[in-house]
Amino acid sequence: MNDLIEKLFPINNLGIVASLISTIIVTITFWLIDTVKGNPWDQAVILKKVVNFKLFLIGLICLVLPFLLWAIPFFRILSLIVFGGGLIILSVIIFRSVRWLSDWSESYPNGVRYSWRIKTLLDKSLDDKQRLQIWEKYLDLFSQQNKYHYEDTYNGNQFLDFFKTIYAQGSSNLKLYFLTLTKEYLNDLFLSNRIKESDFLIFGFNELFKLIKSSDDIELYYTWLSIIRKECNNVSNNDFRSHEFLKAIYSITPNSLTAENNPIFDELANNLCNLLWFRDREGQDYNLINKQWRIDSESLFEPNKNGISQSYLISAFLNKVNEVESKNSEDRLSLGLKLDYLFINITSNADPINFGILSKLFNIKYHPPFDTDWSEYLFEELSCPLTFGYIERSIIGKSGSNEEFEKYYISQKNIQELESMKVAIKSLPILKNRPLSQKYISKLEKTFESNEFQKLILTDNRISNSYISRYKESIKDVKKELSKIDN
Repeated sequence: MNDLIEKLFPINNLGIVASLISTIIVTITFWLIDTVKGNPWDQAVILKKVVNFKLFLIGLICLVLPFLLWAIPFFRILSLIVFGGGLIILSVIIFRSVRWLSDWSESYPNGVRYSWRIKTLLDKSLDDKQRLQIWEKYLDLFSQQNKYHYEDTYNGNQFLDFFKTIYAQGSSNLKLYFLTLTKEYLNDLFLSNRIKESDFLIFGFNELFKLIKSSDDIELYYTWLSIIRKECNNVSNNDFRSHEFLKAIYSITPNSLTAENNPIFDELANNLCNLLWFRDREGQDYNLINKQWRIDSESLFEPNKNGISQSYLISAFLNKVNEVESKNSEDRLSLGLKLDYLFINITSNADPINFGILSKLFNIKYHPPFDTDWSEYLFEELSCPLTFGYIERSIIGKSGSNEEFEKYYISQKNIQELESMKVAIKSLPILKNRPLSQKYISKLEKTFESNEFQKLILTDNRISNSYISRYKESIKDVKKELSKIDN
């Protein structure tokens, strides 16, 4: 039997076959690697899926081992079987290489290049550096595809699945670098409608809120925070993407009113307020705000989902007012107009002019002691331009005679004025504190009537009598409304 095997399969012929196969594979491997130079993703595919160094080594050992055992007749049959196994393994590698080289239709989802790339992308055996390099290449290809409307090689629906998988598998360190890398490509990734941006944002908000509650990883928390805030700015010039951002906010708004959810309401309100601020579409974004978040004096600060949402939104607006007040005076008018439109967009029926005057009087953080003279303080405060309150809320016309429309107009303005006052009473710091508000209003009334204040008005023309009358009337109306509420 051994003699027959030796005649049929001479050792020299086996050596020639082994040398030929090995040379072909080594040549193909170096050639393949050279063709994908600078592409870490394809390099990993070739070394993991096409050639696979471990598989190549096993095949090579199977070819070499028979030569060591051939001199022992007892092992010749076994050696031949092992040699055949080695040939099969190395032939598989050659076959894979040919498949890789012949697959030109990379856009086809079932193509071998596509499928091997995706398997390598999600390969847990890669180290962190390799995973990041491959993910960066994926992001680059996908963003270029979206940016220049290439053929849809990479499915947008899969992006979030890949993102979640790699994020879940990674250590805290990998997650941090992974997010930082992804952040740089987000705007290009979402340029087309291939990806549901709202799904990504919902995932991001959920991760952010988990980190808020656990306080486990501050760096990761701030990375997610910067991603969401950057997204808020990125989407503002695109109506579809803005709707996706709002969809995420509305979906993620907590149903539970527990104390641990307060930071969540706060973050969502700030993002909602910032989105409308960045969009700067005057009064055109009114319909973007849903009923839950739209500020209504009847719901504001009520102990329910709507009341809590609105309370955080009005707080976000007042923070924006404080931010504008700290800006250079040259920008104050344009920023004030933006605040007017923002206020119109987030409220049901309040008027920015009325609320702006009340804010000027009662959105005060610091004031002199009550036992001192306020004449100069009040005069200086009121002589500064209004932070906002330049544009009145429009009233949709009603058919009928001029007289009927005039009556309708006056009634609607009265409704807006009352709504503005109620929102102010519930939200402005001084008016929310009843004992303080009574003392504060009394001090304002006395100061307005004081001789010192009257002298300042006569000697300094920065405030007109019409403005003073308007402020006095507003104080009188607030006092009357507070009396109704408290009684």
